[in-house]
Amino acid sequence: MDDQVIATFEKPFSRHGGTKVLSGNLGRAVMKTSAVPVENQVIEAPAVVFESQHDVFAGL
Repeated sequence: MDDQVIATFEKPFSRHGGTKVLSGNLGRAVMKTSAVPVENQVIEAPAVVFESQHDVFAGL
């Protein structure tokens, strides 16, 4: 068996599997995490928080 294509149960490609369920205030989604490179799995960036949709338009 080609272990570059098919991983065994004892030695998986990733210990967390290939999918993850994401939940937020807008709903849920299933993401294929195995398609995301390791260097892109954590994002650190500034965020802007708005209290209402009117504040969003005022902030543009």
